[in-house]
Amino acid sequence: PPDLSPGLAYDALFDGGYIDINEPDNSELLEWMRGNRDLDMPLDGPDAEWNATVLAWITQGALNN
Repeated sequence: PPDLSPGLAYDALFDGGYIDINEPDNSELLEWMRGNRDLDMPLDGPDAEWNATVLAWITQGALNN
């Protein structure tokens, strides 16, 4: 799993292949967030608002901001 601690999360997501700026909807990060993997992220289940926010961020180029 990627190291999501402050200062390391951005690089860990990109280096680990969790973000796909060419096909944002197919990003591995979103698959986890949507509950399409073995363990939901977040642990309490998918959150449509967070998923939409992350998809928008990736679609806009997933800048380190």
